[in-house]
Amino acid sequence: RNEFKDSCGSFIRSEIWACVAPGLPLLAARLAREDAVVDHTDESAYAEMLFAVIESAAYVEEDRDKLMALGLAAIPDDSRMAHAIRAMQEAWDRTRDWAATRQAVLDAEGRWNFTDAPQNIAFTLLGWYSAPDDFGKAICDSVNCGYDTDCTGATLGAILGAAWGARRLP
Repeated sequence: RNEFKDSCGSFIRSEIWACVAPGLPLLAARLAREDAVVDHTDESAYAEMLFAVIESAAYVEEDRDKLMALGLAAIPDDSRMAHAIRAMQEAWDRTRDWAATRQAVLDAEGRWNFTDAPQNIAFTLLGWYSAPDDFGKAICDSVNCGYDTDCTGATLGAILGAAWGARRLP
């Protein structure tokens, strides 16, 4: 009955498993799931698995679309998490507009709880889509979506740091 069971609390720990298993996304996903289910339920566990896979694979691959495909393959296609991400991707592809895409995410999976993982996952990734080559703008675009901003900004920073390495960070 925990109203925050689907929160961002577990996905913020995904970086740990990516660092433990760099370049081994399946192992990172397994470790992330084991970690997440200690204090969260399915949607939040999917979020941690998705990000652990993306971050682990980012040590050996920096192409966003390939990393996204790997991350989405790690979670159920019928999950709220996958639905929120697809809504973000489709709206971005259709409009190339940050505000319209943010609203599409809220329309698809927005919840009263600002910590709810599906909307925050999509907001994290929206920064990557809106500014694929600009670290500062990507983080700002993610955080400016609102809701659980410390988690969205930190996680996008971890993804870009792993994918780009120190040489490309400001």
